Amino acid sequence: MIISCKCGKYQFTIKKSDMPNNGREVQCGICNVVWFHGLGSQNNKLSINKSFKNPFLYQLIIYIIIILSIIGIVDMLEEFFISLNTQFQNYYVAKEQLIQKILTIIKK
Repeated sequence: MIISCKCGKYQFTIKKSDMPNNGREVQCGICNVVWFHGLGSQNNKLSINKSFKNPFLYQLIIYIIIILSIIGIVDMLEEFFISLNTQFQNYYVAKEQLIQKILTIIKK
C-alpha cells in the first residue's frame, strides 16, 4: 500500500496489515508531518486540527467576529434601544466620534 505525505513531496510503501480498517495516525519520517490516514471524511477534520499551530489566533478571530456581530445587531436596533432608554443615545454618539477619530488617523 502506498500512502502520500500531507506535504505532497513524499510517498511511502507500507504493509496493508499495518493500516487498520478505521485508519490511524501516521507521521512522515522525513518532514515529521503528522496526519490521520484512512476513513475518508475524518482525514480532513483530523489533519486540519493537527496542522493548526496557533489556537490562540483562531480563538481571537472568532471573538472578534462575535463582537462585530453584536455591534452590528445593536446598530440595526438603534431606534428600538433609544426608545427603550435615552441613555443609549450616548453609545451611538460615542461610536460615531470614535469612527471619525479612526478615519482621521487613517487619512494622515
